[in-house]
Amino acid sequence: MVARVLALHGFGTNAELFGQKLKALLRKLKSIASVVVIDAPFVLPYDESLRGWWLYNQELWDGTAETIQSLADVLLQRATFEPVGLDESLAFVMEEWSKGYDAVLGFSQGAVVAAALCAKLQRNGCPPRFAILISGFGKPIPQGLQGAFEEPIAVPSLHIWGEADAHMPPWTSQLLADRFHEPRVHVHPGGHFVPQKAADLNFIAAFLQEMQPAMAVGAPSERGDRVASADAEEASAAAARSVGGFEELRQALRRYLAPSVALNMDGNGKTERWTGYEAAELEAPGPGTYERLLALLKGMEFLSMQHGPCRTSEDAVQVRLAGGWKDVTLHSGAKAMLLRTPKSEWLLSVLPADCKLSWKKLRAIYGKGTRIATEEEVIEVTGCLPGAVPPIAAFPKEVMVVADATLPEVLQLQGPPSGPFSFESVVFASACVHSMS
Repeated sequence: MVARVLALHGFGTNAELFGQKLKALLRKLKSIASVVVIDAPFVLPYDESLRGWWLYNQELWDGTAETIQSLADVLLQRATFEPVGLDESLAFVMEEWSKGYDAVLGFSQGAVVAAALCAKLQRNGCPPRFAILISGFGKPIPQGLQGAFEEPIAVPSLHIWGEADAHMPPWTSQLLADRFHEPRVHVHPGGHFVPQKAADLNFIAAFLQEMQPAMAVGAPSERGDRVASADAEEASAAAARSVGGFEELRQALRRYLAPSVALNMDGNGKTERWTGYEAAELEAPGPGTYERLLALLKGMEFLSMQHGPCRTSEDAVQVRLAGGWKDVTLHSGAKAMLLRTPKSEWLLSVLPADCKLSWKKLRAIYGKGTRIATEEEVIEVTGCLPGAVPPIAAFPKEVMVVADATLPEVLQLQGPPSGPFSFESVVFASACVHSMS
């Protein structure tokens, strides 16, 4: 399903200019998202082509381009301020939203408006499927929005900002992220802009792909998805009949090859939705890789730790030691690499982090054309960015796990949940695990 995303630009630009800034991202997302950029309603004093979602009183800003940075510096010293025209903008955005959107994307000032939209729609009982907020800020909070942000916003969200942002420093972007329940965060090394590098775009694409199952199983949107939902349920029922009935399909789903399906059980119009997950695991943002991991590990003993991205196995060791873990070594960490065979099979090679893959041995078993997956393939098959793939096949697509026989009894995962658990439990949980010497 292609997500229809409403995009809100920042202060001092317009829809056309922001659309240009989003070009690289739009190319990356063309198969999974359709983005509509709209103009803010207020014209800036120094240039009628540029717009904002609210303006500022004369005491704060003299209306010139040269003083915008000093305006930001003054605002950061305040807990709140009076925004001129914010109520009108929120009404304008709500009216646009009624035309039928799945999600919202906002940049800088537009990110604050997007967050306010999420809060309002949540109170109305129809929150967006997800939100992407870039270089937003949680201080100061515009007057009138304090109440909107009193309760956590339970909308799946991705928050992106630049480590070197001199206009809106990272700490204030983090404050906006903290307004959301379990926010995802991605920090790039740049400043106050939409990131353009492949690694950053891949992260956003992976987030949207993870949101797709939630969109597929969620309540229909306001733009006529009720018909599409009914069609999908009938197609699912037909698929169930074609493979020999409910039990066969049920067993296939237990391998986590699909996040959910709607089945017409008895032909009388009564539909049962079965997913293989507990009810809590189906709450927003939907059954992504992390949720599938938790489902697979249910009933097993493991610990988890939250931390930022680790670029290397050595970084992961330092993070775990800093978190108070004992007996952490490179060998105790499990690294996973996604491979493609000449027969178009997907393999997940799991090795101790201090070991290298033996291509000679692997290709002797699976064929000379066996290769490492591309970045795009990793995202598509696992739903994870390269470097964040866990050593358990809790993926949207079927993957066979090839585990090195020298792995220790207790592993420390590179991907979430990053905690120790019995390797025997991995073998039990993964239906297709083979050992490799």
